[in-house]
Amino acid sequence: METALYYTFSTIPQTLAAALAILGAFLLSHLAHVNTELGEHLRDLKTRYGDDDTTRDLQALWSRGDVEDLLRYFSEDRLQRLGKEIRAFRLDRAHTLVRHRAALMYNVESVSTISVATIVASLIVIPLTPTIIGLPEGVRSTVFYGGGSGVAIVSAGYCLTRYAQFVRGIASAIL
Repeated sequence: METALYYTFSTIPQTLAAALAILGAFLLSHLAHVNTELGEHLRDLKTRYGDDDTTRDLQALWSRGDVEDLLRYFSEDRLQRLGKEIRAFRLDRAHTLVRHRAALMYNVESVSTISVATIVASLIVIPLTPTIIGLPEGVRSTVFYGGGSGVAIVSAGYCLTRYAQFVRGIASAIL
């Protein structure tokens, strides 16, 4: 039983850490793609619709990376007042990319938090293994099967499922 505890609670952190690394690689690749496309749309908007009076403001927003304010500047109402006709596709696509990037970051943050909590919990239990083994048989079985390992395995399964969904979503967005 002691060996099973050690294997269970040492394998979970290794598996989740490896999966987080793979997830990070997919995320960085996809964010680079999203940021490149977003940059192309914003550069096009800035080039086509920025006039001399607003170039300084646009450049400040661009250099700070303040995409939301930059997109607010290019509202259709403002451009119509300036007498400029906007290509709706560029503006809509830029808004979509900003929302997509925010959703990606939220999902990564939530799954990373659960993963790190599961890893830490597993690592805390490893030194407690001798104590768990010293418990009476009924209590030990309850702790092992119903408590610690059950929760750890369910949490790890949940994390791995979320990773798979996340990577599948990124892959479908790229293709």
